Amino acid sequence: MFLPGTQSGSEEGDVLRSFLRQVGLSWPQKSATNRGQLLDSLVTLSLDAGMPTLWSFVVGRHLSRPTENALYMSLDHRYHSWCLDVERLHSRGVLRRYLRRCAEVVGGLGGSYSSMIDDVMATHVDLWSIVQSFWSPYNAPRYVNLSDPELRRAVDGHLPDDSQLWADDSIVDLQPGIFDALDDTYLKVEKNQERFKLFLGAYLVWALSPFLSSHLDSAMLDEMGRQGSSLARKARDCLETVDHVMPLVSWKLQAQMLHDVHFAWGILHAVTYSLIDVLARYSDSLSAAAVALTGHLKINSLNMSSTWPMLDKIYDFVPVETINGSYFGRYRRAARAAALVYKQSLRAPRQNVYHMPTVSREPVYRLLVTREVPVTHAHLVPPLSQPGHPLAVPITVVGLPMACYILALLYFMLFYSDQFVVRR
Repeated sequence: MFLPGTQSGSEEGDVLRSFLRQVGLSWPQKSATNRGQLLDSLVTLSLDAGMPTLWSFVVGRHLSRPTENALYMSLDHRYHSWCLDVERLHSRGVLRRYLRRCAEVVGGLGGSYSSMIDDVMATHVDLWSIVQSFWSPYNAPRYVNLSDPELRRAVDGHLPDDSQLWADDSIVDLQPGIFDALDDTYLKVEKNQERFKLFLGAYLVWALSPFLSSHLDSAMLDEMGRQGSSLARKARDCLETVDHVMPLVSWKLQAQMLHDVHFAWGILHAVTYSLIDVLARYSDSLSAAAVALTGHLKINSLNMSSTWPMLDKIYDFVPVETINGSYFGRYRRAARAAALVYKQSLRAPRQNVYHMPTVSREPVYRLLVTREVPVTHAHLVPPLSQPGHPLAVPITVVGLPMACYILALLYFMLFYSDQFVVRR
């Protein structure tokens, strides 16, 4: 359904412009805005369009009550890729040219976009500083009370009647600190609200250009000195959209590519044995807690038992498409269908599925909800998984990140309550 036609992303500036307007963005033109409108745009992208952008609002299983769902918010996982692309363009002195080209595709030739570009670049620097200060894959989650009326109105405006949230309900923030700083720096500050709106528009165009404008995407890669990598980038981005809409399909494909899973389980066993041995030297109770915790850990979804017919049933809400039509059109319909299904199940889960779109990419969610230790797929396949390497190599490359995640999980269990308040 997804892969045919992924190379046919011809110029579609009108589609980009139309999509921007539908989510409340006038980019590249400036327009007055306020905190409520900015929150509404972010929530619209997540809960209506099913394409969380910059800051996501998504449904997942509750952290401590696995039979219930909860609403999560977090930084978009693509943000770090955006930063890498921006820094490459900036280092080659072509960032302004790239942003102007994007603006001309959406807003037309001959416009004056210098002021907009200045605002986008300045906001990027500020936001990157915020993320550097607060982001971590090991951050403890925080429950954010919905006593904020503007945030609650923005969220409830895109939830069905039987999924409405109230003032005493909470959202789970997986990156505490970032949203507070973003709110205090931009969303609540009148003089900065327009700048943030322009940045959000530029970020969205960058995120969608691989599917909507081969001209923009290819030109950007050329300016970064990565000529010839356009097809590989499109393939990666298209596979990411499959992972976004149907994450279990992505995990199933990866599991089938592993010819020997014993390598991964061997590393996990060695890491847990070493951690338990070290902790036992400090405290028997600490070691016992580690034994109980690590006994149920998995690696990614390698032990997933779902068959392809079972996955077909799980994702039967995804529209069945032919190869006709644009890739973005197919992706958009699938993403909207997924968002609708999961937000309708916010109060009452309809499936025994824990790997929900977007949130299942979050390391802390996977640790706490699915009890999975996240491991990069490239670390589970040859050449690293081939026999003959000194043991120190796979232990360092694969085992060290595993140990960090396991220690983070142990820290959460020992020092936080089930509401993720520090124990006194």
